[in-house]
Amino acid sequence: MKAYYHRAVAHRNLGNLDLATADIKAAIKESPQDKSLRTEFEEIKAYKKKEAAKDTNIMKNLFGQGLYNEKEEGKNAKKHDKLPTYDKENIHCFFDIEIGNEGDEKVKERVIFELFNKDVPETCENFRALCAGWRNVMGSEEKGELLTYKNNYFHRVIKGFMAQGGDITH
Repeated sequence: MKAYYHRAVAHRNLGNLDLATADIKAAIKESPQDKSLRTEFEEIKAYKKKEAAKDTNIMKNLFGQGLYNEKEEGKNAKKHDKLPTYDKENIHCFFDIEIGNEGDEKVKERVIFELFNKDVPETCENFRALCAGWRNVMGSEEKGELLTYKNNYFHRVIKGFMAQGGDITH
């Protein structure tokens, strides 16, 4: 009985409330007259209730305003109502892509990207390195696995808006 009791207290203190409940119930079964076991059981129930309320509040804070509108707009966010002016000093890279389904004749096109390396230099360098297919990206000195967008697929395309793809790890 004492072993169940002490293990229940330890589990409660570690936050393993289901294990604590099981142990204290086993201790109560062995010694149903012991009031300290009943007191511990009530404490575990109260702690469990408190933790459930805490989890509920966390979820409310995370998702209470919806998935996409809970973040405040950045204080330094720039407002753009048109495309930025072309700057020949910006880095340019490209994708040669094939458009069409497997087995069909594909149309070959080139998409050229202008990278705003003055604003976000590290992001631009990483993207350029992935376009070029470098082995040591982000300052790594050792040669590792080739990281590239070559032979990659766009898994989602919304005409006139965007194309999503680029999982280079699979």
